[in-house]
Amino acid sequence: MNWPEREVIQPAENRLLRSWVSGSGTQVNTFTLPPDADKGSVVITVIPKTTTGVTGDTMTVAQTGWGISRSQVASTTKPYITSLIVNGNSAPNSNVTIDYTLNIPTGVTGTNATEFEARFIVPEIINEYTQYELGRARDIVRARGRYIWSKEGTDSFFISDLQDESHPDRSSGEYRAESQPDGIIGMGVWHDLVVCFGTSTIEYFSLTGSSSPGAALYIANPAYMVMKGIAGTHCKCAFLDGFAIISNPATGAPGVYFVESGQAKPLATASIEKILRGYTADELATGVMESVRFDAHELLLVHLPSHVLVYDAAASQNGPQWCILKTGLTDGLYRAIDFVYEGNQITCGDKFAAIKGQLQFDISSQYGERQEHLLFTPMFKADNARVFDFELEASTGVAQIAENLFLSATTDGINYGREQLIPWNAPFVYDRRVIWKRVGQIRKNVGFKVRIITKAPVTLSGCQVRIE
Repeated sequence: MNWPEREVIQPAENRLLRSWVSGSGTQVNTFTLPPDADKGSVVITVIPKTTTGVTGDTMTVAQTGWGISRSQVASTTKPYITSLIVNGNSAPNSNVTIDYTLNIPTGVTGTNATEFEARFIVPEIINEYTQYELGRARDIVRARGRYIWSKEGTDSFFISDLQDESHPDRSSGEYRAESQPDGIIGMGVWHDLVVCFGTSTIEYFSLTGSSSPGAALYIANPAYMVMKGIAGTHCKCAFLDGFAIISNPATGAPGVYFVESGQAKPLATASIEKILRGYTADELATGVMESVRFDAHELLLVHLPSHVLVYDAAASQNGPQWCILKTGLTDGLYRAIDFVYEGNQITCGDKFAAIKGQLQFDISSQYGERQEHLLFTPMFKADNARVFDFELEASTGVAQIAENLFLSATTDGINYGREQLIPWNAPFVYDRRVIWKRVGQIRKNVGFKVRIITKAPVTLSGCQVRIE
């Protein structure tokens, strides 16, 4: 919420330090400064006076005039002061002395009865704060002790105050990303730079280093601007040393990009972009991206309404490697989301139930239910050739029961034939070969699909065939 429009930082005060009557023109007069003397100043009022009631002109000495001798104009009808000097400093609890001479003209009766009064004057200090139309927050991040949030439906973002995070900054709370006509739909932080994600651009703001009241704390850095937008508020996440995003259809066909140092590098393959193209802009806006790391794998997860796509950066050195996660035996939507490394476990939430799960690397089931695994080989040419010994490298022997995998072939990439059951896993059989010895004669092209339904961990690689 906003700061109050006016706030009294220091209330005004007029405090009496000492009031006394001096009995002799040569008497040393003393008073002590208060402990909070640095908040204000002392004003000394002197009224020359005699015991018979004859009064001279009032003399006022401000604190800035201490140490300077001063005198009143001589008079023949009333007492007056000469050589008045205030000695002392402005340090708290220090003593201040006043030396002066009272002059009583001839014909004026009485002796010295000069009145002194020392008052401590504290000025009122008022802060007036800018009032912002805060609206509703769209996205929020934290950077260098501040919260930074965007205002929904606008191109404005706010920064919180360092001392009180429940209010915007006292002097420079609001900033604008002026290159985003559709407003800011996402916020991020990259190397102390504030990142504003729009539908058509990604804008970076850097610290100015200014500490002057009212001066801007962040300024746009156009050198890092990226001409890509994001599809929705959560269609971006920190990944490696940058951000992964789902691009907005406003900048062309949607895709998955890695944004770093003012550049957007594509991550999606043609197959992934076909999946993204099947969603409307409103459906893409509901997507969620997150990253998780384990066992030297940097994984990017893209949660869409009907798909969960996974990109493995560690395995993509020679080309993008994507897979699709699912739940159950009928291409159900993958249920886990919000992966967090907690303690020594990776925990996750659930899309369909109020439960919390943990990743376990010695099983492939989900909450005790067996899962289906599908692997596809690319189509390869084998004109009128005979194919033998279709084989997969596998880590076996860890299953609780003997299991088979289902292998089928296709010659057109669309229709697959009858599945062959091949033994591939059994308890304590660690050297089993997963092999289909006689495939048959191929007229032109062939491809294979491997299907496994199991609770045991699945490790398959090195697919190969022998052609004659």
